[in-house]
Amino acid sequence: NELSERTSKLPGPLIPGDTPKSSVVQYASNKAEECIEASQNPDISPEEQDLAQDDALLWRFLVLLCQQNGVVVPSDVSDLLMKEVSPPTVRSPRGVGVGGVDKEESDDTALNELRHLLIAGRKKDALDLACKKSLWGHALMLASRMDDQSRTYVVNRFTASLLSTDPLSTFYTLMLGKTPSVVRPEGLSRAGDWKSHLAMMVTNRSSQQDDNNISSLGDSLLSQGRVHAAHLCYHLAGLQLGTDSDTQHKYSLLGVMMNSDTDVTYPDPEELCRTEVFEYALGLSKTDFSLPLFQ
Repeated sequence: NELSERTSKLPGPLIPGDTPKSSVVQYASNKAEECIEASQNPDISPEEQDLAQDDALLWRFLVLLCQQNGVVVPSDVSDLLMKEVSPPTVRSPRGVGVGGVDKEESDDTALNELRHLLIAGRKKDALDLACKKSLWGHALMLASRMDDQSRTYVVNRFTASLLSTDPLSTFYTLMLGKTPSVVRPEGLSRAGDWKSHLAMMVTNRSSQQDDNNISSLGDSLLSQGRVHAAHLCYHLAGLQLGTDSDTQHKYSLLGVMMNSDTDVTYPDPEELCRTEVFEYALGLSKTDFSLPLFQ
């Protein structure tokens, strides 16, 4: 039948050292292409298109994981994510070049005001003006020769001036040790694209809090029903697969929603293939590796 035909394409059982890696890579690549084709179906909803694209991304990550023998570096993950992202729209910084005012004219006027304030010895007012007019180079230079409070003030004002949908905002928020708005459901809804923000978090993490942020992004994606995207985040955050009955874990099968205590259903056997490829890829770098709860 159709299901047997689909699952028979998996070159399994997959055993590192026995199953040719090239065969597994080809299988995962084909699955990604099938998902891309599905996402281009004009008869499905935008939400269904997003889900198919998420599934394709997860399969492409498995391809990368196999190619790198189960160990990927942050820059590889970032490259993969950014291939899925459209070029950003160029926006004018807040407070500059808006309201019909030419940017250069606006800058010249603000700089004249800044000069007059500094000539008058009013450094605090000059700092406020530089922040208000988005003259961040001048603001940072002034603050560097003032007190810690002034430096913190400028950094916070600069970060607040960035659109929360801009991955730069996520980067600077991480630098301050704070939680990016994109990891919360309401922030994710505004962000539109989550992949560039995830790429920024993956390549710039330095603490457990950064892993927590990536996991929280996964939670927000899961709340929107985007299981494949959420599970990619969970893996990148270092979370381990569990079982449906284990509330300590957030996922049990890759790309499959965990069952609740009252919802006992069995996944499509084809869905199990994704986790089997995942186990195979991780086993390429670890002797006798297996996912005990998947056996």
